[in-house]
Amino acid sequence: MPPGDSFGLAARSSRALLMLDQHYPNGGERVNAVQLIGLAPEWYEGEVAISFLDGMRFFNLPPWVSKVPSLQFADLALSRQRPAMNEAEFCGFATAIERPIAVAPSLEGPFCLLEGYTRCACILRDHRTGLSSLARLPMIVAVTSRIVEWSDEHGHLWW
Repeated sequence: MPPGDSFGLAARSSRALLMLDQHYPNGGERVNAVQLIGLAPEWYEGEVAISFLDGMRFFNLPPWVSKVPSLQFADLALSRQRPAMNEAEFCGFATAIERPIAVAPSLEGPFCLLEGYTRCACILRDHRTGLSSLARLPMIVAVTSRIVEWSDEHGHLWW
């Protein structure tokens, strides 16, 4: 993790639990063979520099991997052209529930974006083109050393 970026433990935070319930409408239930919640992650919340997004990966979704084999989120986000107008694509967070969510095997990374792909891609593109003055990004991170076990009902590994 870059200097100055940090996450505070939020495992007992009602905000972290609310985020989980809102992201997984069935209260954390997934159809995956190995559910993320079953990997017993610790939940953290904090802020990172926008440049933090450059080092993130995206999860192993076959259509995206065929388009961007590097699995690097920045490569996926920047594969889209800059907007025709000279205006930022994304203008900020209106509520606390808009925080992107990432997963990682440790707080040292590597980090994989789980939720917030559109927001983070727009933020990264706006930052790179000088259209945004946003310096830091609030984020929630789930950390579990077992993340490599996360899979769908067919055994496809998401990590």
